[in-house]
Amino acid sequence: MATPAALPGAYLVGPGGERDRGAPHGGAPRAGGQFRLRHSEPFRCAYRVYEGPPEGLAQSWRAFARELRDTGHALSGEQRLLFPTAPASGNVRIEMQLGVEG
Repeated sequence: MATPAALPGAYLVGPGGERDRGAPHGGAPRAGGQFRLRHSEPFRCAYRVYEGPPEGLAQSWRAFARELRDTGHALSGEQRLLFPTAPASGNVRIEMQLGVEG
């Protein structure tokens, strides 16, 4: 299983506590209005892309974590969801990243 480091960079983050959403941003972003800037550090992770109905994401996330543990990977507790694109079908496409000890 591939274990890329997540991309570092500035992220625009909305006011949502633990439900913050981010989008990679290039250039020289400025904080202001209802958004804050956050620099997200890279971490060693295993990833899987989920594409399907939104209500299936939680089950897929749990299965992914279980499969990693069952194959001997120690989870670090770090996790991230990336939303690279939105399919036109009404489904979601989400990259699930779970930190692994390395």
